[in-house]
Amino acid sequence: MADAALLQTLARRLEQASLRQDWEALAAADAELATLAQRLQQRPLSSAERSQLPRLLAAHRQARRSCAAETQRLGEQLAGWQHNREGWVAYALAAEEME
Repeated sequence: MADAALLQTLARRLEQASLRQDWEALAAADAELATLAQRLQQRPLSSAERSQLPRLLAAHRQARRSCAAETQRLGEQLAGWQHNREGWVAYALAAEEME
């Protein structure tokens, strides 16, 4: 029963971290889930553990979507910075000449 409760807790942590976009908490929960998954592969799941899987899988899918969206956003932001880099360098040089 302890692992069933842990599965439930991990699902909740993944959901909350994903909603808050708390990437450190999300990474920690994901690492803990990976460790638990390895342990659970060594034996058949109990009915209580199986009952927790749908919520956990849904939470994990949502976390992956949140990570993908953030990766996309950061990529676009970096591309924008790269695109404007020449202007920033010119501005910095002009400001330096004024001093």
